[in-house]
Amino acid sequence: MSTVDTIKDRLSITDIVGTYVKLEKAGANLKGLCPFHQEKTPSFMVSPARGSYYCFGCGAKGDIFSFVEQFEGLDFMGALKVLADRAGVEIEKQNPAEKTERERLFQIMDFASLFYHKGLSENVAAIEYLKKRGVEVGTIRAWRLGYAVPEWRTLFNYLISKKFSSQEMLKAGLVKPADKGFYDTFRSRIIFPIGNSAGRVVAFSGRIFPVDDTAAKYLNSPETSLFNKSAVLYGYDKAKFEIRKKNTAILVEGQMDLILSHQVGITNTVATSGTAFTDLHAGLIKRFAEKLIICYDGDKAGVSAALRAAVVALRSGLDVHIVRLPDDKDPADMCIENKQAYLDFLSGAEHVIDFALGTALRASTDKRQQEKNIVASVLPYVKVLESAVEQGHFIARIAQASRIREDDLRAELRKLPMPIANASISSVSGKTPNTVNNATSERPIREQVVVRQLFGIMFLLEQKEEKKKVDEIKNELVRIEGKEGLEVLMKRYSNQKEELLFETERAYNSPDFIETDIKELLKRLEIERLERRYAEATDTLAQAEREHDEGKTAELLETCKEISKRLSILK
Repeated sequence: MSTVDTIKDRLSITDIVGTYVKLEKAGANLKGLCPFHQEKTPSFMVSPARGSYYCFGCGAKGDIFSFVEQFEGLDFMGALKVLADRAGVEIEKQNPAEKTERERLFQIMDFASLFYHKGLSENVAAIEYLKKRGVEVGTIRAWRLGYAVPEWRTLFNYLISKKFSSQEMLKAGLVKPADKGFYDTFRSRIIFPIGNSAGRVVAFSGRIFPVDDTAAKYLNSPETSLFNKSAVLYGYDKAKFEIRKKNTAILVEGQMDLILSHQVGITNTVATSGTAFTDLHAGLIKRFAEKLIICYDGDKAGVSAALRAAVVALRSGLDVHIVRLPDDKDPADMCIENKQAYLDFLSGAEHVIDFALGTALRASTDKRQQEKNIVASVLPYVKVLESAVEQGHFIARIAQASRIREDDLRAELRKLPMPIANASISSVSGKTPNTVNNATSERPIREQVVVRQLFGIMFLLEQKEEKKKVDEIKNELVRIEGKEGLEVLMKRYSNQKEELLFETERAYNSPDFIETDIKELLKRLEIERLERRYAEATDTLAQAEREHDEGKTAELLETCKEISKRLSILK
């Protein structure tokens, strides 16, 4: 048995998908919200019997390997490694020359991460700095923190000795080009490896050490084929299962905020890495949770950043709350100084609209100015809410707190433009939703529906090896559509096999198909086909009569008569 077959034998589709997506029973299948595009009504189906999944919203489909590839952003070898570890299966050693370019980049990032980690173990000052910040030795190991020495080509020379090329280093963002060759991207910095959702290192963030006021405090890897900063959350690989368990994610800004939160056991925490919170970040959180708690620094800049992130999160359908920390505190400080106090702040997080309302009311004691603040900085959050009931709830609360009439607030709300998500951003999977094959538009919708049902039944019968019934349906289709017509249909619907199987399973609770169901569908198809032919024949007949073509007129009259007779029998 191959490695792939062994893994499939040990891990079911439900085992794998169920750890990423909340699934519930739907007949013989399971359903949930698709992890590859944002949706509020479940259209993602999993078939335990067939070991596959299909999304009716975006068309994502496949088995456990393709799911992990799409979800984690891995190639096949990466997915194989993740699933092999999960199944306890050993993968045979692979010839390095046979590795794909993407796998080589993952490998070079891993070598760099270990190199930096070793560098930290040899730098007493950097370790002492981290300890003073409250970072424990176990945390340094768990997060593989590192140190880049203040030399120009130390990592470059090390990776050359490991048979990596300068171009591979450049593609990974580890070096920069210069007139005389290449030099290391990170120098004299404490290194924080950034992993993708599967935990594979895709980038680094470096904090200057020793402190140098002439250099940027933090430096992040450039974007590469492995690293899209708008789609990666620091700590997501370690936090995602706890996020799913608690149905809540906590969002912080800095690396120290993140690792110290995890160190004290608040492990459903994630952080942005050198970028603002994006729709893609929100989509990652939405895969596992409905609630997001934003906990940025307590100063004015932190509050502003939290409110900006909240707009994006609300737009994605998340239930968004914001923590109001003291002005001079950040999450890292709170974790070290008083964990319980920090937990109290988290549990007391306000809904973003309540948070914005409080901020607007405190900004001025002048009632007219307060009203302006509310229209400008509170109502936009209400506008984003899709539920009219929720909008009404918050309008009433704002009216009560501000003493502005509800009708006036609603009037101002109607004037506001609706915040629009970035139209250039597609699904995770990187795929746009499937559209109906243009060729199907040649048939009336009713006829398309019948054909789809018949092919769904045929595909399911094929899986059950009921060849005789399948052949009977095909023979009837040849009689109705002709041999060439059946070949066209077979080619078209074979590409939709997974989708049609899920549609059929969803339509029929029992796997047994009554003969009359198939006969009724074939009859309906023939009626639709004949009625279309009859309409075409009568149109051509009218044209022949206008042209006084007696021979063609007689021929078409006979055709119409035969079609009409057959229709009468069928009906």
